[in-house]
Amino acid sequence: MLCMVMLVPSGLLANEEYLKQLDDTADFDYDDSGDVPWKEDRLNDLTPPENDNLKQLDIDHPPVGFRVYIDTSSITVSNTDSVVRYWLVLKAGKSRNAMYEGIKCNSNEYKTYAYENKWKKGKVNISKVAKWLPVESHGHNAFRYELKKYYFCSDVLPRPVDDIQDLIAGYKSTTSDYDPTYHHAQ
Repeated sequence: MLCMVMLVPSGLLANEEYLKQLDDTADFDYDDSGDVPWKEDRLNDLTPPENDNLKQLDIDHPPVGFRVYIDTSSITVSNTDSVVRYWLVLKAGKSRNAMYEGIKCNSNEYKTYAYENKWKKGKVNISKVAKWLPVESHGHNAFRYELKKYYFCSDVLPRPVDDIQDLIAGYKSTTSDYDPTYHHAQ
């Protein structure tokens, strides 16, 4: 007959006894008075992107038939709400669609704030129904996942504007979600 002896550290048994004393209804003291609710920055006056400031991105999954551009002069990273904002331009032939968007790295969401007015040169239409939507790695919006992962965010933190512009220009590249060579926004 095979006999097995099991050795259990005494500290483990003490922890188990303590956990048995706790129940799911136990109150834990947490003071949420210091928590600051997230508040989104207000938009400044927007002007449509100029073609001279557009840089085409190397995107694996662009919308079918379109090329993806970013207005490099419009990229901002807010110190207060941690949102990366930029003008995104999609081009197909002579067609051009420009959208002012934001990406929240920590929640994996994007928002389209405004659109370029195609019929009134130099005008912008602010979206009245703008809301945060999930950034998905598949489907017709998969290119936003690539924007987030390879250009705008280092895991859950936004990259600094200089790093984003260097990535777009091709001066830097990323090979993983976390790259210690990037300095994160303070």
